[in-house]
Amino acid sequence: MPQINNGVELIIRSFNYPDYEWGHKCTDRCLSIVKRKDQRMSFTLSMTSAGLKSVSLSVHTVTDRYNVDIDEDSLEVILGSVRSHLSIEVLETFSDTAFIGRFVTKSGFWLRHSNYLLRADPPDANDRNLEEDSRWIISLVRTVCESPESTAPGTPNSVTSMPPLLTMTRPIFIYVPDCQACFSRGRTDDHSSKHSIQVMVEYLESLLELSVSKPRSSRYAEKGLDVDSVMSYMLQGAGGMSMDAQATAISTYPPHNDVPDGLVERIEGATTVKSRGGVKSFLSLPDEVSGSISRLSKFALSHMRRKRMFGMIPKARFHLELGFCEWITLPNGSEIVPHRDGGNDCDVAAIFALYNSAFVSVEGSQVRLDAGQMYIFEPQKYTHSVSKPLLEGPRHAVALRFFRRPITN
Repeated sequence: MPQINNGVELIIRSFNYPDYEWGHKCTDRCLSIVKRKDQRMSFTLSMTSAGLKSVSLSVHTVTDRYNVDIDEDSLEVILGSVRSHLSIEVLETFSDTAFIGRFVTKSGFWLRHSNYLLRADPPDANDRNLEEDSRWIISLVRTVCESPESTAPGTPNSVTSMPPLLTMTRPIFIYVPDCQACFSRGRTDDHSSKHSIQVMVEYLESLLELSVSKPRSSRYAEKGLDVDSVMSYMLQGAGGMSMDAQATAISTYPPHNDVPDGLVERIEGATTVKSRGGVKSFLSLPDEVSGSISRLSKFALSHMRRKRMFGMIPKARFHLELGFCEWITLPNGSEIVPHRDGGNDCDVAAIFALYNSAFVSVEGSQVRLDAGQMYIFEPQKYTHSVSKPLLEGPRHAVALRFFRRPITN
């Protein structure tokens, strides 16, 4: 267990995303997890006689000192004049300079990151996401002597050099360069794959044509309307994405043609869904397309489980369910600028390329995505973008948007 004294200086990193540390963006009032070095901060720990059961954090600048506080209305973690008293739960130790811990407020709330921002939320045993996002890698930068007047030589409890940061990395997305097995049904050639992709391309292009010639007159369309009345929408709003992208999308139900129970309210909180009347505006999938989407969904989930990504581990206390499909077209010469999706848009997205190629980037990691390939990531947590289509014509893709649902029994 690290020797933690009053006045120790801490670097606090996300256990989930260890490249990100606690820090502050100049335009934000709230603390967040940040990647840029000039936005990172170290925090001075103040302890009472209760030790780690009652601590507070502060930041010292050249001219001033700021305390870490929790806004009563928004529950955001901010820098201010008032200090919030917290306790630190030590979850796992690694050395005498680093451990994994959790910050708990007096009311029992956990400090966690949510869409990068730091906030306090009540614990929930069924919320794996909350449990992961409230774990922190806490490293001791230096400690001060018990007495500021001490002239004794340096000891392990006095000023020390910065320790090496604990290395904990994981991939931020899954890239699947060959999805042929998803459609092959045991065949050795790729005929089934090409046929399934072509069927989906033709389906999307028919919807795009109908959306221009016979658009829905009402954004509050009723379920069961003819498929010859289609609504397309600009793929913007999520993460403040610019209209310059010119990407359009059309939403459909998942293969069973109904949104899973318990997810409707959350899905309808997504910007693009809410703006056009909720899930009632979704289209039902034709049988052949429904079968392909069902196989893609199972294929994506199998990769998540095999690689133990996004919390998909044995005995996980939640399911990932396909909430809806978003069919996306990016015109030739247009690009999707770096952005993050809204927190209600999904928890995990599997993006399957149907036609044309482009470079997709997630937090600076870039791959070329060709037709028949897939990548899977958490779009609400990571900044991502798409280049201009590399070949002539538009780029077509379908986004399978998965949502976490707690296991209640």
